[in-house]
Amino acid sequence: MIGFLEICVFLFVVLHILRIYFADCDAVLHFYERFAKPPDKRLRGKVIWITGASSGIGEHLAYKLTEFGCKLVLSARRKDELDRVKNQCMSLAGKLFPLTFEEDFLVVPLDITNFASHEDCVTKALQQFGKIDFLVNSAGILQMGSSVDSDLDVDISVLNTNVLGTISLTKAVLPHMIGEGNGQIVVISSASGKCAAGPNTAVYAASKHALQGYFNTLRTEVHEKNVGVTMICPGLVYSNILKNAYRENIETRRDQVFPVTTIKTERCVHLIIIAMANALNEVWIAIPKRMVELYLAQYLPLVGNWWVQWKNRKRT
Repeated sequence: MIGFLEICVFLFVVLHILRIYFADCDAVLHFYERFAKPPDKRLRGKVIWITGASSGIGEHLAYKLTEFGCKLVLSARRKDELDRVKNQCMSLAGKLFPLTFEEDFLVVPLDITNFASHEDCVTKALQQFGKIDFLVNSAGILQMGSSVDSDLDVDISVLNTNVLGTISLTKAVLPHMIGEGNGQIVVISSASGKCAAGPNTAVYAASKHALQGYFNTLRTEVHEKNVGVTMICPGLVYSNILKNAYRENIETRRDQVFPVTTIKTERCVHLIIIAMANALNEVWIAIPKRMVELYLAQYLPLVGNWWVQWKNRKRT
């Protein structure tokens, strides 16, 4: 006869499976969203450097962090767009914090692939604020095209932007954080860095797998120096990433319309901030179907690989 305890365990497992199926984030992040202290108290007054701040996740992250009273360094290639984001941040801050000053927001134009310029950019940020509490590596580019037909220049450009540029800037910031004995490196990776999303994204997935390997290892090196590393693995998030994606050569852009089933940028940013405030090692953010693929890839890789192959065979 089935006892009360067995029934409780069965119901717990069923409910947990249902929660996973309908959730848009992993179980640990969901727990912190529900039960952790509000992130604004932990982030207020922190100096946060955001790359890729002119659009997408980086831009919306800047707005939300402004509402928490953070001081921001905004970086991307387009200074005019950075100035627009800065002005919007100042407008938001002025309504919430009367003593906000223009000096609380610094624009530092940055080409993430110009590795030689990164030290100077760090110097500018430190001259303004004297410290960098968080570095959010949000700059990146997508490639959607046949691996066989794509020019090697496309692969090199994606890897330089997504991997080597991110590593270079992080290496420029790390000595300061280690010297201060405090800091957090946040990397916007991708669900594609955990498991394949489908065809025509090989070099993008490779770049995100490289980030996972590098920064998960870096975490073990800097942990005892009180520097943390947070990996953010989102699925497709509404931004300009599809519009600006490479195709088979660097002159042609994808300019593709977003599917309806996409995580809203505001929701993604909300969850990213929870991960930042609680110094979580790695979080997943995606629509429920993609979350199932991530769990399968992590815990049942044989089944996960079969599922991805079957899904894409059915699609074609």
